[in-house]
Amino acid sequence: MNVNQFGLPCVPYLTFSQCVLQNQHERIAHVPTQNCMKYDLCRTETPTELLQKTKTIGKSVKTLRQWKHSKNISNSGDSSRKKGFIFKLLCYNVLAQSLLEEHPYLYQEHVQENLKWKRRWKNLKQEITEQDPDIICMQEVQETHLTDYFNITFDSLGYKSLYKKRTGYKVDGCAIFWKNDILDLLEYETVEFNQNHSTAIDRDNVAIIAKFVPRLYPKAEFIVATTHLLYNPRREDIRMAQVQLLLTELDRLAYKLKCKDENDTYKYVPVILTGDFNTQPFSPVYELITSGKFEYQYHHLFMKNRLLSPHLGITDTCQHIEILKKRMSKEPGNASDKHLTQLQHRESNFYPVRKSPSSEHKGLFCSGQLSHQLKLKSVFKHNLGDKREATTYQDEWVTVDYIFYSNVETTNNKVIEKKLKVMSRYTIPTEDQLNNVKIPNSEIGSDHLLLAAKFVIQE
Repeated sequence: MNVNQFGLPCVPYLTFSQCVLQNQHERIAHVPTQNCMKYDLCRTETPTELLQKTKTIGKSVKTLRQWKHSKNISNSGDSSRKKGFIFKLLCYNVLAQSLLEEHPYLYQEHVQENLKWKRRWKNLKQEITEQDPDIICMQEVQETHLTDYFNITFDSLGYKSLYKKRTGYKVDGCAIFWKNDILDLLEYETVEFNQNHSTAIDRDNVAIIAKFVPRLYPKAEFIVATTHLLYNPRREDIRMAQVQLLLTELDRLAYKLKCKDENDTYKYVPVILTGDFNTQPFSPVYELITSGKFEYQYHHLFMKNRLLSPHLGITDTCQHIEILKKRMSKEPGNASDKHLTQLQHRESNFYPVRKSPSSEHKGLFCSGQLSHQLKLKSVFKHNLGDKREATTYQDEWVTVDYIFYSNVETTNNKVIEKKLKVMSRYTIPTEDQLNNVKIPNSEIGSDHLLLAAKFVIQE
């Protein structure tokens, strides 16, 4: 045991990552009192403390961000790109106050006044409303704040909403708000990642998938989904399993019944996938989402030749086996085929009888490689030369929040967008620009930065 000059045991400094200890539900453990002083959010700091902390906040984050047109939009002169339904989408992990107060050691260098909920809510509301988004995807929305803060505010602005609390004893969840005067909700699904009898997917994370249609463009259906994946940095395998399940549900809901493209094959309605994925742009999860495939069998982060149990009926092509069989037999599935899935859902009291796949389909499971057909790409670049964009601080400034959109192909390093196109994006600061910034602060209400993009979808 290491001792200091006084002969006392040395207590190691705990980093953000080390504070997260694994147990059955991957809960963040309380740091012992000798490692961490618990700060009182009701305490008033002295003028000297406030001055010292204010010096570390750095420049205004908002001055580092601006709306930037897509090169394809601004340089092509193609006016057809501007025809169709134009909408702005925002994604934001708003930081549940209960999580902040449970782990005050993570914010001990912040101005404590900026951590109080009423101050944070004022900033959150201003950040979101000044962007005037048509669709808002949120994570870490505290259930007890839903009625008195989020709903009452956004209802008055003409939004409707969906909410899904994390399963188990968690008190926060995901939400989607949309402007009711321009969008109709066709159908939706909430996804629970805690599935019994599957150790790779027994955490309480959730997702929401919603299918919308613009009122003035009845043929321009599209899907918006949001999620918040497991944090634990050591468990990329669990995040991969969660993404495999989520992509499978997206495949089910986005698959377009009796809709064929020029190659006479069935296709998908456009998809926008958002959220806090707790993984960085060079990770296996990011590779699967953006490249459409990932070989996990010999990867050092994955100890087994499978992620999900075949009893869940989810193939390595991220499709439900029973629905895939219907499609192969010329009977296309649609969202109403939920009864064909083998995913349990506590909220709707749906507990299917699970069975092993037949021998003729066993090759679709445990193959060592995952794939999907949604052709997703990130709205943002993440790397600007030798500088990296960043959306939150976890020992260092990193990117873990994303907006992905579908039906995008890359040929000879050229991005080819189809029905859904990015018109502009709200730029993300780089890690060096954020070097001295602490969030939440006097203008930013969360410990994440919001993401926003403007899209156009054509009929």
